[in-house]
Amino acid sequence: MIYCLTFIFCFLLFLVFLFYSVNKFENMFVQFTYMNKYKIYSELLTFFLDRSYDIVYKDQIIAYSSQGLKPGGDELETIKRNFVKLTFELAGENVIDSLTKFYKTRTALINNMLIYFSTRLDSDELVDLVSQHKTKKEEG
Repeated sequence: MIYCLTFIFCFLLFLVFLFYSVNKFENMFVQFTYMNKYKIYSELLTFFLDRSYDIVYKDQIIAYSSQGLKPGGDELETIKRNFVKLTFELAGENVIDSLTKFYKTRTALINNMLIYFSTRLDSDELVDLVSQHKTKKEEG
């Protein structure tokens, strides 16, 4: 009887160890796969971010840019939310799920989207051109 219980205990312990090892190996394999496909995921995300930014820029930001201004405060937060929503809609559920797995969390994915948005907004050339034109007009 005691040998039987010892055998069952050892067998269960072996199964737990086996499950842990397989799970650990699977996680390492998934991470390895994502690292090998980093360029593909990066290009995919950039494609949808570019499309979303172009649409949001034309619909919501160009009014500010044409006056030499950048949106701020509540307007900027609304535009950022619209940008993220539009990116999610354009990319589709399957792509967003893959990208979320790649970045580990949806929050990390959204933060990367917002960094992209802020970088593009800060490099808005139209604002610079209009500001320079206004400065020259005021001086001359």
